[in-house]
Amino acid sequence: KIDFEKYDTIIYGGGLYANKVNGIKFISSNAEDLSGKALVIFTTGISDPTLAQNAQKILKSVNKALPKPFRSRAHVFSFRGGIDYSELGFMHRTMMSMLKKSIEKKRESARTDDEKMILEYYGKVCDMTDTSTAVPLIEYVKSLK
Repeated sequence: KIDFEKYDTIIYGGGLYANKVNGIKFISSNAEDLSGKALVIFTTGISDPTLAQNAQKILKSVNKALPKPFRSRAHVFSFRGGIDYSELGFMHRTMMSMLKKSIEKKRESARTDDEKMILEYYGKVCDMTDTSTAVPLIEYVKSLK
């Protein structure tokens, strides 16, 4: 059990899987202990969070998972990560296979840049991590002091 009394700010990060933030139920299950704390959430995924449509989907996913009192006060940051298909479990490999098949059914001209990237790197290691994109999160947390 975490002694939240020691902390003024809670930073939670989780990977995005099928538009859901991995492990975010941690916030809900500790809601009482987290009330009154500054809450920073960050996500990582293969989709480009600088694209408005992706950013909206991510924020919607985070807000859907958070208890209502946290939605307006949580600061959310999203980063691009990567994927290593050899590390995926059966369920995630199956989900990625289904996603690939659905993208392949689209006309090439109708595919988004993210969809094209998924097809290009399917079955491979793809790392789009850029640590410099964490600067806004770091600056925000510093400003809380």
